[in-house]
Amino acid sequence: MTFTLNPRIRAVLEAAYGLRVGRTRRVWAGTQTDNLRAELADGTSCFVKIYRTGADLAYERQILEATLQLARAGVPTTMLVPTTGGGRMHVEADLALSVWLWTDATSPKVLNLRQAATLGRASARLHNVLDGLAAQRLPVSAERCRTTLAAQAQARCEHLLDLISARVYTDRTDQANVARLRQRITDLDHVGRLQDGLAPLRLRPAHGDLVTPNTLFIGDDLSAIIDLRLQHADRGRELGRMAFDPHTVAHCDNWQQIALAAVAAYLTAGGPATGDEVRGCARLALLHALLSTYGVEERYVAPRPARIQKSLDRYWADRHLFTRRLLQHLPQIEQQLAGLAGLCSHGAAAVTGAAR
Repeated sequence: MTFTLNPRIRAVLEAAYGLRVGRTRRVWAGTQTDNLRAELADGTSCFVKIYRTGADLAYERQILEATLQLARAGVPTTMLVPTTGGGRMHVEADLALSVWLWTDATSPKVLNLRQAATLGRASARLHNVLDGLAAQRLPVSAERCRTTLAAQAQARCEHLLDLISARVYTDRTDQANVARLRQRITDLDHVGRLQDGLAPLRLRPAHGDLVTPNTLFIGDDLSAIIDLRLQHADRGRELGRMAFDPHTVAHCDNWQQIALAAVAAYLTAGGPATGDEVRGCARLALLHALLSTYGVEERYVAPRPARIQKSLDRYWADRHLFTRRLLQHLPQIEQQLAGLAGLCSHGAAAVTGAAR
């Protein structure tokens, strides 16, 4: 799908949705779809998701239905716009799209304490709603951070170092990435020990990508959790990635307090994660990051459009600081998480008190 088809998309929005479109422009965000903002004649706007060729549309329809269930249960989401015939999605020969009301909310660059607590409470409600989908046939996450060998990740890092050394011209980003990749190879020595300390895997329905870029805030108020990638997955890893945001860990001196506030709020709100999942959530987030080269690999193997790649470069740089800080402080963090996990069965007041 290319954006030379904008006139066709305009025609679809008008014919299938009854929308009078002023202009459309690309939204440089997201990895699963191509996205547009359609400005309407009445002064409002819509967000248009264009599904890429080969997308599993049956799965995408499941996501749309689940999003509606979440909204009905009070989980903040963006609002789906139906077709004139009441459909969730418009599909024709080589084009499939969904339309959502535009929101001027934005993803925070870092989480503050109030935002983290708000997100923790919303995540608890989200997981409780998704528990009602446990019988559905969903993709199953391979949870590779539990089983990937350090040597496999090291080989990827060494391959990237070879690609950088082969470049005719290098810039400061390349030079910084060399240092980060070499440090990552050293840090991979911790992987086996970290994996050995994990509780057994428990699969439950999960958002699938519950990270800060997939949240929209207006000030400290959560406007929406977006980009549901519904799957059976490790709730502990999902909880850890939600609470231990790489940008926040990299740039905030009180990142530990922020992360623990998110977990405490999740438990206070009745989040269904088990004690083992709470105790292991930071370790799982760390393993997920240590074994991933997302961001830097795209730069040297399959570069994205410049605006997207710039964001990926920033994410990789922050994730590097995230792994370094979490490795250093993991013992004390896990001690605090164990306190939360031990107290959560004694009521919300105990959990809140333990997080202070």
